[in-house]
Amino acid sequence: MVVLAGAEFASSCTCPSRKFPCKHALGLLFLACDTPAALTTGDDPPDWVAQWLARRAARAARAASPDAAPEQVAGTGEAGGAGKAGVSRAASSARAQARRDARVDAGVAELSRWLVDLAHGGLGAAQVQPASWWEATAARMVDAQAPGLAEVVRDMARIAAVGGPDWPARLTDRLGRLYLLCQGWSRRAEISPALVEVVRDRIGFPRSTADVLGGERLTGPIDVLGERLFATGKLKGRRQWLRVPGSERLALLVTYGTGKQPPPPSLPVLTRIDADVAPYPGRHPTRLALAATRAGPVPLTELAAAGSGDAAGSWQEALAALTPALTADPWADPVGFVVRQITVLPPAIGAAREAPAGAARKGRRDGPSSGDGAGWLLRDRLGQALPLAADTAAVWGWHLLAVGGGHPLDLVVEWDGFDVVPLAAAPSRPQPGTELPAPISPPVPHSEPPQPAACPRPTPGWSGLVDAAVVGATRATVPAVPHLDDILAGRANGGASAGGGGAEDGPSRAVALLRAAALAACARRAGLLAADAGALPAPSPASPERAAALVPPAARIVEGALAGSEPEGTREYLELVAEAGWRVPELLIAELLSLGRRNVEVRAPIVEVLGERGRWLAGLHPDGRWVAGTDLADWPTASALERRTLLQELRQRDPAAAITLLRGSADGPAFAAFDAASAAQRLAFCEALRVGLGPWDVDLLEHALDDRRPDVRQAAIEIALLLPGAGLQARAEARTEGMITARRDGLSRRHHLEIVLPAECTDEMRRDGISDTVPAHSHLSTATAGEIMFVAELARVDPTVWTRRTGLTPEEFLDAVADLPGTTRPVSELLSDGLLPAVLRHGDPGWVAAFLPRVGRVGQGQLIACLAEPARTQALTHTLRELRLDSYHPDGSAARDRDGRWRDTPVERITTLLTAVPGPWSEPFSRAVWTALTALSARGYSDDYRLRELIGPMAWALHPDTDLGDPDPDRPKYLDLDGRTRLSTILGARRRLRAALTNPPPAGTGPAGPVPLPQEGPS
Repeated sequence: MVVLAGAEFASSCTCPSRKFPCKHALGLLFLACDTPAALTTGDDPPDWVAQWLARRAARAARAASPDAAPEQVAGTGEAGGAGKAGVSRAASSARAQARRDARVDAGVAELSRWLVDLAHGGLGAAQVQPASWWEATAARMVDAQAPGLAEVVRDMARIAAVGGPDWPARLTDRLGRLYLLCQGWSRRAEISPALVEVVRDRIGFPRSTADVLGGERLTGPIDVLGERLFATGKLKGRRQWLRVPGSERLALLVTYGTGKQPPPPSLPVLTRIDADVAPYPGRHPTRLALAATRAGPVPLTELAAAGSGDAAGSWQEALAALTPALTADPWADPVGFVVRQITVLPPAIGAAREAPAGAARKGRRDGPSSGDGAGWLLRDRLGQALPLAADTAAVWGWHLLAVGGGHPLDLVVEWDGFDVVPLAAAPSRPQPGTELPAPISPPVPHSEPPQPAACPRPTPGWSGLVDAAVVGATRATVPAVPHLDDILAGRANGGASAGGGGAEDGPSRAVALLRAAALAACARRAGLLAADAGALPAPSPASPERAAALVPPAARIVEGALAGSEPEGTREYLELVAEAGWRVPELLIAELLSLGRRNVEVRAPIVEVLGERGRWLAGLHPDGRWVAGTDLADWPTASALERRTLLQELRQRDPAAAITLLRGSADGPAFAAFDAASAAQRLAFCEALRVGLGPWDVDLLEHALDDRRPDVRQAAIEIALLLPGAGLQARAEARTEGMITARRDGLSRRHHLEIVLPAECTDEMRRDGISDTVPAHSHLSTATAGEIMFVAELARVDPTVWTRRTGLTPEEFLDAVADLPGTTRPVSELLSDGLLPAVLRHGDPGWVAAFLPRVGRVGQGQLIACLAEPARTQALTHTLRELRLDSYHPDGSAARDRDGRWRDTPVERITTLLTAVPGPWSEPFSRAVWTALTALSARGYSDDYRLRELIGPMAWALHPDTDLGDPDPDRPKYLDLDGRTRLSTILGARRRLRAALTNPPPAGTGPAGPVPLPQEGPS
């Protein structure tokens, strides 16, 4: 039994799992996150659940009620003793606090000297230092019990290691604010008590959660708007941005994992929860501690609710609202807010189409392109824009564009003073007193597109200060910073101006540089302005959707298949979605476009499920040009790879038109375009004919038989054999007329075959790929030239031709006596070698049934695959019976012993057979396979671990309705546990998707709700 309690989803389970949360709790957590309405309040809990809830309530009560002060105790002797103990504990705590303050004093003094040296030598020299150089200082801060300072140093090391175009500005910002924090601690006696609390908090002085919960409480509905995972030192954490009633700014809920474990399950994102929270004093943005929850989560329908004071209508409004927070806490970083009516601007509408294919895929960071995050902007309704973080844009830029479809979005974002990280998005809805912005007209064709301004706007004097910090105080003077000169001059020793550093010694110039960086960094953040981007063109909005998006459970199944490495599942799921008339959610469009660029075979189902939004995004995405279809006008100027791709795309839609491309112009020689291609291209063109093979391909295949390259000729032969009515097969039938005749012996009543071997290899036979020499790596190494040609001719003729010419059934033909004097091999083997490829190619049921008992297990599997139901299941059942799976012999030989027993193991027999039968399998066929495997596993053969070789193919070959039954608890083998778990998971996902797609999609699409954008990044 498993229980979930409260909106924080605390869990307990009766299972013996050592993992927490266990898989049962995880299942309910996934259900609660996806469909919260599916969970209802239970009835009276069992005793163990009630006891567990009582213990939790008691712990919460103790945490919320701090101990009474010693002076409040009554005047009894016992109370007086308790009062004395309290006074003793207070004195001990004061001494411990004094010792820690002294350690922090020493650490801050050492860090200040390190910062002076850093400013003296310059950030450019520090940027090339190894990680150990930074870590030594961070470790010293940890020893000084100042973990907050250590994290800032590690953050500086990360910025230096990552680099990027803005690393000097970011590192200068961290340098100045770290120096300001050191000065705040050193001069804490001169500043206000509220600011002292902020400084102590930033340095890393702990605050007990019990003390926080014992203070002020906030009660009411709380909206969980977004979250971001982060790492701080060796800990992993999660911060969630919450909308609290009565607050004009978003608050923060932070949780940490234990050791290297991820943080515990969080509050469901984009939900509303009725809860009690307590704010941490001195924190900006406000940090909350969760006290209790009183109701389950309710999904949010919008991000910027009407009348909510925390949603800004423009970037300027959002940035201006940060000034009070920065006044109270100059080190507030990052901050979160909601901003309405934001339009996503990709780097360049035209450049995105010309970018190298695949440059925008997740994780691709090998060079600048339109899709790797460089230049993405978020523009508000006033035409002002802030940059989207480059690492975020590489993952979410195209997703944001897909969610908006060219229309404005409401966003929940994190802002670190340099760029924006989106956490959630939703289509904008009209707000009272506001109007959605009109689309900005695209630029005039053939005109120079407007260039984006620096974003955000440069702060006066900041770039000069950054240059000085990179070079160092030894080689540069402290530049003048507008509006800060008077402050810097007043702080300079001896009244010297900060800008006249040439008259000062090195340390003084370094200190002046640090002071200027500290003040300029705070002033920059408080007065930052978004850039003017009103002249930049925006994509034209997408057309309204006509199909409904997949419901969340089905969408997660498709997303899991895309994230895995099993193409069978991806193709099956996409075909099911397309057949049912649904479309994929917006967050899957960009990934599908990249998949279609890489894999031509799945393009057809992808196009069916993209919807209007997906086809619109394909016109902008660098990986989406294939969606528009083959442009025949590009053929003359296309590269080799582009021609191959164009031909493959065209073969799926109009195979005959692809042959027209290869044929060339009507006034030139036939197939001039084919002949002009390289050998590798001609081979690829021939292989492309396997898709859409038809009568229109006969002429090209005949032409390819005369190609100068043997590999091209061989590919043409193999494909021509797959095409009924091709000239190659007709010529083979004509040459074999009279080669095999049948007669019946009157005495023995047996049939005899009279065979005439080919006398010579003619030019026509050589053109059709027949040779009188032994092919390389052939088992016919001892055969004569006539036998080699005989086998090759048999392989080119439809087996039904022999039943028509001889009047014999396939069984009679194979059982007939064939005497051929002078042969080096038995005639029956020659017949089998020649007829089997033709039988596999044509799949005649009579010939398949006749050959099944005469070939090995691989051949049996291939023959069974040729049959249609119900003949396929009948053939499998018969073959499994003949395999004698109840007989085991340890010898690995494939032959039989004297008693007729198989020398290889039963597990090897069924594994070899089934791996030769490709899926998908019908339900009766799947049931027969699983019954045989279950019976085989129950026998306890020592090599049943080989059955895991079947798990991969069987997971997608089995019919999804196959009943796997209950595992055998006494047989914890691969098939019973590991294999069954994998099969059950995949089959269950396939069944759930089919069930979710059973109901037809709704006629109206309805308004789209908020979409979470989970992020990971530094602290």
